[in-house]
Amino acid sequence: MAEFIMVVGTSSNSGKTTTIIKVANILQDSGYKVAIVKHDPKDKARFDKEGKDSYKFSQTGAEVVVTSPNKTTYFSKGRYPYPIALADTLYLLMYP
Repeated sequence: MAEFIMVVGTSSNSGKTTTIIKVANILQDSGYKVAIVKHDPKDKARFDKEGKDSYKFSQTGAEVVVTSPNKTTYFSKGRYPYPIALADTLYLLMYP
């Protein structure tokens, strides 16, 4: 059975990213599969750029999805050999 942890916040520099990274690392070290889903409501995320949240999240080894009104971007460390949709990603994490 899948379990979910959600981190929600509206202000900058409140520790959301730091908390997510620490929790993701602890869970993965404990044998859990982890997916991080980031909402980008203004559709201005920059990907694969050092220092950005999506880059930091991908460095944890978790599956990472960044979703915005106009696109969804999926980062994988090679776990699946083909691009898959967000729903498929979540399903595969819940039912491997």
